[in-house]
Amino acid sequence: MAKKRKKDKEPQEEYEFRPPDFDEKEFLRKEMRDIRASLLTIVFAVMFGALAGVIAIASPDFALVGLIIVIAGMVALPTIYRFVKVDTSSFQKKNWAGNFGTFFFTFLAIWVMLMNPPFSDHAQPTIEEVIVWIDHDGTVTSLEYVYLKQANFTGYSWIAPNTTWPAATVHVSATDTVNITAKIADNGKLRTAEIAFDTQSAPFSAMTDEDDNRFGFKVAGDYSTTWSVYFRAVDAAGNVEMYHPTTAPPLTSL
Repeated sequence: MAKKRKKDKEPQEEYEFRPPDFDEKEFLRKEMRDIRASLLTIVFAVMFGALAGVIAIASPDFALVGLIIVIAGMVALPTIYRFVKVDTSSFQKKNWAGNFGTFFFTFLAIWVMLMNPPFSDHAQPTIEEVIVWIDHDGTVTSLEYVYLKQANFTGYSWIAPNTTWPAATVHVSATDTVNITAKIADNGKLRTAEIAFDTQSAPFSAMTDEDDNRFGFKVAGDYSTTWSVYFRAVDAAGNVEMYHPTTAPPLTSL
């Protein structure tokens, strides 16, 4: 005979969730402490970054001193907190990591800003895209100085438009106009763009600004002999850049 089923089930214990007590005052105190620590970290990072920037501006040879200063600032950060009465007793690893990161990136932003125009300029001008234009009775041809990498030739050479092989000699008459141009730019203000021929010690002549960072110089003379070209650019901060195509433009007189 089957056992009689129990009609009444045993009562189940009900679970009641009770949230932990929330200490509003402690929460606000902790938030205010973290905000104060972050603000002080930014202030001191700006001070250290400005110090490194001023040293670099005064003498570019001491630019790497900034690395020493940022490390010193991060090492000194706990001492600075104690000095300005910031309680770090409950700081966790994430708090320290966050404040160290804030210090480093704020320092880097101030340092980089002071190392660039309009505060200072440590970068040399750039000289590139040298092109010789030959105007023969209204017909214009060009030769560009570029780096080639071919099966039987690797290196810089003069090429004609839409070609990938060193250009043949271009015959120039006395009535032709030859304009040598180069793209010369600087991250600040460019003071001079000049050109010289044959030797680097030859007198340099000012080039004409043709807009879009391109400068040109019209050449007049005998093309029966080859000649070298030297470019020199100086920016407002006194940084100098020299550029010299290793081969002369393949021009010859008719």
